[in-house]
Amino acid sequence: MKKTNSLFLSAVFCAAVLCGTGCKNNRTEKAVTGAAGTFTMVTVQEKTKYADINVQYPQFPGYAPLNKIISRSILGPYKDFRSTVKQGWTEMNDIRSGSGTDAGMPPFSYDVVCKPVIYNDRYISMLFITYAMEGGAHGDTTLSSFTYDRKRNTIVSISEAAGYSLEELSAYCGGYFTKNLNYGDGSKESQEECAKWIADGTAPEKKNYEKFTFDGTTLTVYFEPYIVAPYVYGIQKVELPAK
Repeated sequence: MKKTNSLFLSAVFCAAVLCGTGCKNNRTEKAVTGAAGTFTMVTVQEKTKYADINVQYPQFPGYAPLNKIISRSILGPYKDFRSTVKQGWTEMNDIRSGSGTDAGMPPFSYDVVCKPVIYNDRYISMLFITYAMEGGAHGDTTLSSFTYDRKRNTIVSISEAAGYSLEELSAYCGGYFTKNLNYGDGSKESQEECAKWIADGTAPEKKNYEKFTFDGTTLTVYFEPYIVAPYVYGIQKVELPAK
């Protein structure tokens, strides 16, 4: 615990020094307690005229290869966004100014939240929710996840973790949404559209079942906006008991 707190205080001190020299980015580390012990939640924040950025990702003691995979998968897209945000913001601001809009263009935003994080004796499992707003009507929400089997020392797929085949997952999730997810105006056309959307989004294809968390008992499958329903319905999820 003392070592973790020392890392945290060191990160805060370094961030304060950087901000004192005019740098607007800030990296901190915070100790978080899970069922199997303490891990570190890293947070990177940056605020400029062009962007408001908040990125978080966990790091686990004794799992350097996993930590490297996690940090690369999160920091790579963040750096890509950061490298183009000034140009994108400037172009949007010029369009806005040319249309006669008085208010200046607000900064773009990029947020990565890691929730939930499962850290128990058998599994390390986490979901990342990324929201990027670049001047449109609404931002884009995307999901990614990792589930690591500590006993087997490897990242596992949804079938390897919980024992379900893609066909079984498709039948369960499709049936769940057909029963519980109703939208549209109630007309035959909207019902047919809803049914097709659900059928496509829950089809037994690997890409539909790559976002999940697992604690050894409960499997939770997540679906991004637009996968099984319109954007306004947000992220959808289905919980299944492990086989």
